[in-house]
Amino acid sequence: MSVKQINIGGSPVGLSDLDEIFKQIRDTEIRDKEELKNFLLKEVKSKNYVPSQMEDTYREALFEEYQVFTGELKARSTEGAVPEIRVYGAGCPRCEKLDRMTMDIIANKDITADYRYVTDAREIADQGILATPTMTVNDQVVLTGNVPGPQQLEKLITQALDKTSSRK
Repeated sequence: MSVKQINIGGSPVGLSDLDEIFKQIRDTEIRDKEELKNFLLKEVKSKNYVPSQMEDTYREALFEEYQVFTGELKARSTEGAVPEIRVYGAGCPRCEKLDRMTMDIIANKDITADYRYVTDAREIADQGILATPTMTVNDQVVLTGNVPGPQQLEKLITQALDKTSSRK
């Protein structure tokens, strides 16, 4: 069983066996978009909890994620999504320092973001991270291997957020 995290309604949600469900659906003969959306939702609900009031939101998000999986879309729409800021670290003092500084900047600048400090070695490797600490903003590497001063870090974060928001 694998868990994949995707953005649904502006929030990250972990879903079990999503790639397996996508492979299964890709192998079917379903071509009608609405039928595909309904089938996707049904299959995801068979393995995951989906709140009934969120079914329409899940249906659309799953379909868009499926289109990325099949190559029909290059990437998911970021409209309405909060930026994702990740610090990848091994739990060493430098990584811990970058985590604290990042949280302080997010709080002090009143930045709305999905922030996580990732220490799981497997998740770090899955992201292709070779050196820690590393910071990404919306999957774009902002810094790696060092911890800048607070002002420089703030500048890196705000520039990365400005750059990714201008792509919308």
